[in-house]
Amino acid sequence: MVAYTDNADDSVRLCQAWDGRTTGIYVGVNPRPVDPFFEWAPNRWVGAHSYPTSNCAADKDIEWLSTVFIDIDAISPIRRQGLPASPSELMATDQLAAIIATGAFRYANPVMARSGNGTYLVVPIVPVPIDSLQVGQQYTAYYRNLQQQYSSQVEQVRIDNVSNLSRVMRVIGTINKKGTPQPPDRIHRHSCFLSHPARTPSMDIHRQITHCDITPDQVAPSPIPPATTLIIGNLTQLERCHFIRWCRRFPHLVSQPQWFGLITNLACLHGGDQLIHEISSLDKQRYTFSETQQLIDRVRRMGYHPVRCSHLIQSDSGTYGCFRCSAIENCHARAPFEMASCGIAFPK
Repeated sequence: MVAYTDNADDSVRLCQAWDGRTTGIYVGVNPRPVDPFFEWAPNRWVGAHSYPTSNCAADKDIEWLSTVFIDIDAISPIRRQGLPASPSELMATDQLAAIIATGAFRYANPVMARSGNGTYLVVPIVPVPIDSLQVGQQYTAYYRNLQQQYSSQVEQVRIDNVSNLSRVMRVIGTINKKGTPQPPDRIHRHSCFLSHPARTPSMDIHRQITHCDITPDQVAPSPIPPATTLIIGNLTQLERCHFIRWCRRFPHLVSQPQWFGLITNLACLHGGDQLIHEISSLDKQRYTFSETQQLIDRVRRMGYHPVRCSHLIQSDSGTYGCFRCSAIENCHARAPFEMASCGIAFPK
């Protein structure tokens, strides 16, 4: 089952409806975009289904990295038989969580929680926009560096590989019914907070992720979905878009994230390749045909959704990215491609 909520009361109601009736209830670590997911299951449970009509968010759908989530589990031989964790095993996962909290997260005010069979560390960070494939790779590299540094610190305890952007975690306060209970000490438990939730997102961890070096062995291969069906639209209508006009007028001010956003909007349209090259080539200093075409191909191959206007108008620090749209309040389009798509909304 899957549900999308827009308020806390419905979130609690939906969790209470199933708590104790299933092995677990989970929530997305990073926020899911409202469009199109909320309309598929607005404040109610519906049956979950997968590709090609999936109503569950994948990595390519996540627009902001807002939380670092560490899942620590006991891996004793008895646990591997499918039994819940014992109190001593839980203490071991707490021990590793404390080591990470005072080491890697000493300036980040992490939240510690009991998952039922292990320990969570949850660190809210200043959100990182997912405006390129590189951001996901940097987060994977950052997470794997943590695994390599800390996984061997406590015996028979591991850090689970939960480094993908669409990861889910157990809803704190719900019961974990994984494993066959064996009283008196190996029982099903409610998840719970072990420390107070953090109030201030970490800028330090934000910087560590965005400055993380990527090596080939740290990047998990991504499944390649089929190429997106191109939308037939009226490309001349795109010239009404303030962002397109700004890119033409000030090509030297277009930041890398905004260029990526431009390509995600035009690559889904018939004739979009030519228009991408036409606009990109206005920047004589940075444009190359091969680099531009490689990014077009990657956007299609990875199935990226068009970047929304609300993200394109957000300025980057420094020289680039100072775009403002005077029509944002009255424009019907949520992304530039909708100006040319004859009323077709975001691909589903």
